[in-house]
Amino acid sequence: MFRKILFLGIAIGISIVAVIIQQFLDKDYPYKTSILIGEKSYNLSLPVVNQGTIDCIIELEIPDTSIHGAVYFKLFNSQTKWKRNGLIRLNDKLVSILPYQKPNVKLMYYLELTDGKNTYPIAKEQPVVVRYENEVPKYIQYPGVVLYFLALIIICYLGMVTLFGIPDFKKYIRWAFILISIGTIFEAIRFFLAYHHLLLLPDPYNNFTFFKLIIIFLIWWAIYKLNSIKERRFLTLLAVIISLALYILPHQTIFQFLY
Repeated sequence: MFRKILFLGIAIGISIVAVIIQQFLDKDYPYKTSILIGEKSYNLSLPVVNQGTIDCIIELEIPDTSIHGAVYFKLFNSQTKWKRNGLIRLNDKLVSILPYQKPNVKLMYYLELTDGKNTYPIAKEQPVVVRYENEVPKYIQYPGVVLYFLALIIICYLGMVTLFGIPDFKKYIRWAFILISIGTIFEAIRFFLAYHHLLLLPDPYNNFTFFKLIIIFLIWWAIYKLNSIKERRFLTLLAVIISLALYILPHQTIFQFLY
């Protein structure tokens, strides 16, 4: 009993660490940069994802009223001319918008700031890409996240149970498969609501998280079927390691061979 409690504690700890690493490696966070204007350095945060049926808002925390500028944008990978929106001052911020686009449409953009003497480009050589998606209700998002976290705990626990030869490990495979199956259904619904379809072309700026979870689902469907015929501890342990790696790695890294 003590060993099982110990394994469960370790499994929960590994799962929490995996979530933290996943969040750290996630590439959908705002693009961070800094710019030196005169003798003052400004830290900027530029959006790469815009949720909802609203314009994408760009806010720069720059209190110096002598600084102004504009944002230049166009459709991602298009040959059209750059469009320009000026930055408007609101108290200590410079604010502009990128117009609303349909789900999964992407804009690329860069900024230019000036203090009246010099011009300071931001991301002009490598424009920032922002992806538009519909906002998904929390009651659709959260169940999938919770179910996959619980499945991750069981998978980690199963890995230790399998490694140390504890009998009756198949029931944990069944629970992991059930949780992953339901979690994948919620993720499919979330994905469809966000993008209005389930298929995406290979593109480093698309969100392939759903397809990453499909791979995990297929792995555990195969493990569930194989172990229902005969115990396959090595394959089960291998599935645990692969699933943990897939969960942690960003979808852009996993599918970069397609780009």
